[in-house]
Amino acid sequence: MKFKIKYTILSLQKRLLVLFVLVAFLFCVLLIRVFYLQGYKGEYLISKAAPQWVRTLPLTAKRGNILDTTGSILGLPLSSQYNPSTIS
Repeated sequence: MKFKIKYTILSLQKRLLVLFVLVAFLFCVLLIRVFYLQGYKGEYLISKAAPQWVRTLPLTAKRGNILDTTGSILGLPLSSQYNPSTIS
């Protein structure tokens, strides 16, 4: 058995209209969600994300002593900490 599907121009236009309305609705929902997250919840989300952006890591000096030309010690390696939030 062969089935021939006959579409009329009117039925195709209805399907395209339904598809367009569905896509437009989903786009509007997405747009509302973006404005909600950016406008209403923006400050809250920034305060929650800030600790994830900045962290303090110890930097170990692995070089050794700093010597002058005669072999006298001019400086010793010391560990330090770098905190980017202190930079203005």
